[in-house]
Amino acid sequence: MAMLHDDQLETWKSLQDEWFSSDIFQKQYDSLKRERQLAVKQMNILLKNYFSGAISNADFRMTFQHKTNKEWRSFGLGGFAGAMVLNMFVKNIPNQDELAYQLKMVLPVPSDVHKGYQQLSSFMDYLNKLIDSNAVQKQNIQPGLVPSFVSGWWHIQDTENWPIYYTSSRQALISEGLYTPSSQPVGDYFDFREIFLLMTKKLGLSLWEMEQLCVWHKQRGVSITPAVEPVEASSSDIGTTGDSFSTTNEEEREHTYIQWLLAEIGQKFGYKVWIATNDRSSTWKGKQLGQYSLNSLPEFPGIGPKSKQMIELIDVVWLKGLKIMAAFEIESTTSIYSGLLRMSDLAIALDNFIFPLYIAAPAVRTNQVKAQLSRLTFQRLELHERCRFFTFEALISAAEPMMLFGSDVSAIDKIAQQVDGVNQEGF
Repeated sequence: MAMLHDDQLETWKSLQDEWFSSDIFQKQYDSLKRERQLAVKQMNILLKNYFSGAISNADFRMTFQHKTNKEWRSFGLGGFAGAMVLNMFVKNIPNQDELAYQLKMVLPVPSDVHKGYQQLSSFMDYLNKLIDSNAVQKQNIQPGLVPSFVSGWWHIQDTENWPIYYTSSRQALISEGLYTPSSQPVGDYFDFREIFLLMTKKLGLSLWEMEQLCVWHKQRGVSITPAVEPVEASSSDIGTTGDSFSTTNEEEREHTYIQWLLAEIGQKFGYKVWIATNDRSSTWKGKQLGQYSLNSLPEFPGIGPKSKQMIELIDVVWLKGLKIMAAFEIESTTSIYSGLLRMSDLAIALDNFIFPLYIAAPAVRTNQVKAQLSRLTFQRLELHERCRFFTFEALISAAEPMMLFGSDVSAIDKIAQQVDGVNQEGF
């Protein structure tokens, strides 16, 4: 039974008053709410079509991945605990008919807690049997992410009884001593749900309001954004391949995945790939990033040793012969400002070498990227004209068609954005 002491409740009430007193945040929440109300209707139609057999696993996956990065982005299900989970299932589980049967058993909203526990446990048992029989590798389906994925669909069908298992919500409750996860993903979700619903009732909030209050708890003065889920694996998912990380390394895992994806895309385009030396021991799908990388950079005509050292520190570089085709900085955990400083140094040092520069960041950091590229320091260096940015979610969504139909770096420009020049009047 979840417990909420008076002093804990008072802390949250005070936080609630602080949040409610901000007109800006309330307007942002109202906008988010309107977007979600429309998304709920559309997502339920998709689910109904899937349950009826009108669409296949592949169609379900493709629509979900595409929509969660656009029209349904307000729920933050386009990342590693949402669309990517479904991607892994559809791409890696051999028997797709059995997968469809299992998904149609677990995704309908439960009538009560007991039924929900049964549904989620049965689906986890199904995945674990696949792993035990060597039908699929554990790192290719990530069972620890299932509660987040499934709870997202339960929530869509019943928005006031089934909270989404967001990282931001869990972290807020953990930090206040209200929730302690274990290594049992199913039980952990239902423990989380119990205290989350109790908090919602005591504070007189809707689930969406409670969720955003948890975001406010974490951000305190930073713009409210949808709770996009980073990659995450529970301690029970840590294998021996080096391909799984604990939840304390979520951002590092996300960084590794994007590096791997850019390496894969670059090689598909026929480019040679450079991976920053200090990242080469990181692994994804059992392969070290170093396996994708050149052992050393070529001797570029006109590029001195110091400039070459700058290039060596870039997260991912695509090359063709002695020509740099693109350079990518991935900013999941580090300061956006520090990444742009590296890019500006490179742009200045290699002023006569024109090649695309890109910043890749989670969607929740988009405003930070725009704000930094709009700084007068970078504007006067015209970095905003040379350096574009794209979100992790956009790259993940576009990666497959890029590798099927793309041929060069111009494919990245289709998902990249550019900051306009800033009017300096008034500075």
